[in-house]
Amino acid sequence: KFDTFIQNPPFSDGDTTHNYNDEICPNPPESYIVSLQVTSEHNCVASLDQTIIINPVPDAYFDIYFDGTPCDETIVTFDPSSTCEPNPTDYEWYLETTGTFHRGNDNPWTDTLNPGTYNPSLTVTNIYGCSDTYSSSFIIYEGPYVNFEPDAYNGCEILDIDLINYSYPGIGDSIIICEWNFTSLDNLNPPPPTPSFYNCEPVNLLFYEGIYDIELTVVTENGCESAYTYPNNIEVDATPIPNIYYEDIITNIWGIEAGEMYFSADGSMVSLTSGIPLDTLHPDLDDWRFEWWIDSVKYNSTYDFIHAFGSNSDYLGRDYRVCLVLETPLGCSDTICEDVNNNYFSSLFLPNAFTPEYNDGEAQVFLPKGKSLVLYDISVYDKWGNLLWRSDLLDEDGSPVESWDGTYKDEDKLVPSGVYYYVVNKAIFSNGESWPGKRRGTITLIR
Repeated sequence: KFDTFIQNPPFSDGDTTHNYNDEICPNPPESYIVSLQVTSEHNCVASLDQTIIINPVPDAYFDIYFDGTPCDETIVTFDPSSTCEPNPTDYEWYLETTGTFHRGNDNPWTDTLNPGTYNPSLTVTNIYGCSDTYSSSFIIYEGPYVNFEPDAYNGCEILDIDLINYSYPGIGDSIIICEWNFTSLDNLNPPPPTPSFYNCEPVNLLFYEGIYDIELTVVTENGCESAYTYPNNIEVDATPIPNIYYEDIITNIWGIEAGEMYFSADGSMVSLTSGIPLDTLHPDLDDWRFEWWIDSVKYNSTYDFIHAFGSNSDYLGRDYRVCLVLETPLGCSDTICEDVNNNYFSSLFLPNAFTPEYNDGEAQVFLPKGKSLVLYDISVYDKWGNLLWRSDLLDEDGSPVESWDGTYKDEDKLVPSGVYYYVVNKAIFSNGESWPGKRRGTITLIR
């Protein structure tokens, strides 16, 4: 018969072998006396005592800390901890993904790791040679690639720009936020409104005069974040606002309402948003470009000018189309057109003397002056009633085109100096009104 006794607590079961489990972390180590008593069949007894020592086993554990979100290249800190005294004296780290071994003490261990899946383990051993191993796992995600490109980065206001987003997430991730940020660098105008954070599609924006900075920040479902600032500033030059000012001018040596009009760019603005009138720069506008067009024909390239129309609007049967192209020194331009009604002349003037052998030009002939005539007939007689000259021809502006040079019925025979008589048979203007002037009068021919 075999009886086994263990102090604290004692027991007896009569077996030749016995397994006994105590707590694995006694502190301090505990001693046990094991007694074995053997009795023969003749009741002879023999006994043996032996001391057993049980040492503590460490409980390995560590915490993992990331310097920021675990994305792209990340600094990772492994902070060990262990229970049971005395503390472990040997720490052996193993990073399976990289095959890295690290031995040290209970101080935290830091490493810089690239994206991937990691399964770190820590084996701790105490002064008694007892050891324990703890394993964990974590993922460092690949950060998103962020890039975009505007289809234009300089031009004239209002500059219409499409921002094309070329960003994409890391493997196994997805983009959930695209945050656009626009900054005015010169504060001339506010930047365009910010699109929705969740809009990762191409964005269409309108920029006014100024210099702008554009940045895009992308956030993924795993919390990875990356930002990109476009390397070139968006530069938008001012677009002017042209304006046409005009008024009629009735000045003519014959007293005829000659159809002259004064045009200028007064009232134009330097830009769409500045509120600065262009005339505040006048006359220092050498670098600005002005193009004046009347009925698709370019007439002038100055800030202001006077134009004499060939006929009035009634005769033409429509208004004149006047356009101004205004361009800044940086090449930004805009055009304005207006329909101008010119009805400021409808008169007929008849000279009362001429000198065929003296002076030059029109003073040598009897030339009626008029505009916008649609029907016209005039005759010249001597004092005996003989017809010397007659005309009814008008040009495209409704002006008389023929003159009397002091000859007899367009022959080379000269009539002498003296007084002759004109008769206006017809003089009707484009508005249907008859000429209200004197229908009969004298002409003095001086030789």
